[in-house]
Amino acid sequence: MAEDPQQHAIRLNGAWELRCLPHWPNDHASLSALAGAVDTVGRVNLPCAEPVDRSTADDTVLLLTRRFNRPSNLSPGQPITLLIEGLPADAALYFNGAAMEVGAHHATTKLPIGQRLADNNRLDLVLRSDAFLRQGSVRLVITDAGGRSSC
Repeated sequence: MAEDPQQHAIRLNGAWELRCLPHWPNDHASLSALAGAVDTVGRVNLPCAEPVDRSTADDTVLLLTRRFNRPSNLSPGQPITLLIEGLPADAALYFNGAAMEVGAHHATTKLPIGQRLADNNRLDLVLRSDAFLRQGSVRLVITDAGGRSSC
């Protein structure tokens, strides 16, 4: 993302909970049930240089969960976008329990989240591969009042 004086980016690099799920969830309800039935493997920061221990099976599904609070400097109605780079097209993304559309393969996914943003938020990424862990990035982009987003 190019530096834009009308934007403020908040990186969501750290404190991702990592779980290995036994199979792909059908929806957020089944994701919650699966996640509740397995232990957290650990916490990772993105990007993550260490390989993920997938000793349970080759087809293990990875769940990354990141919780974050509403940015304190966000004014009512101020545009805020979730920007994810390197997310595979076959990933599933849930924001506060709602399924969100993922962009093209390893492209940048931009999701306006202002109307869904709560005081306490949860982002779930369901992945078939650990490649995103090594190269992906996630951030919130806040556009200043009167400014326009160019990212």
